[in-house]
Amino acid sequence: HLLREICDRHDVMLIFDEIITGWGRTGSMFAAETFGAIPDIICSGKALSNGTIPLGAMIAREDMAEAFKGDPAAGLNFAHGHTYAGSPVGCAAGLAVINEIVEKDLAVRAGKMGAYLAEKLEGLKKYGVVREIRGRGLIRGVEFVKDTNGLQPFPELGMALKKTALQNGLIIRVDPTWFAVVPALVISKDEVDEMCELIDRSLQEALAMV
Repeated sequence: HLLREICDRHDVMLIFDEIITGWGRTGSMFAAETFGAIPDIICSGKALSNGTIPLGAMIAREDMAEAFKGDPAAGLNFAHGHTYAGSPVGCAAGLAVINEIVEKDLAVRAGKMGAYLAEKLEGLKKYGVVREIRGRGLIRGVEFVKDTNGLQPFPELGMALKKTALQNGLIIRVDPTWFAVVPALVISKDEVDEMCELIDRSLQEALAMV
């Protein structure tokens, strides 16, 4: 809301990069909805085709889109294109994914399963090296510190976790001062339990290495 107010005050466009957060990930179709903000432009991709085929989209306010249309003779038309634009196969994949998300209410499901995931991740705080677990829906981040009182970053632990997680058959994104958990929107509670057990085991082994 604050960003929206500042942009309006200075007549600046507010653009949300929802490449990762869009299409149901945060418990709403877009993170903009989750946080109650209305951007001028949304950039989206990745989940738009469920990773099956390269596809991206820019979503803009109608009045902004209209600014690109007009009489070419009057210099009011903005013509743009590139080699791979408008792929019918990519668009078909995108439409199929959107229909699946809407028909199966996967955004709402992500919100519910995300709350369960966050609750399970809270158990990692018992090791005394987790500063914060943050996120919305099925996108969660866990930040490491050497001491929860001093809040000094703990990159060595993150690098060790990357190795132990792979050894346990788990692929997670490590920064290395934090790691992200971004499972499929259709993940089940049993699968969340299994994933969190692997994270817990991998973290124990990583702590033994540092």
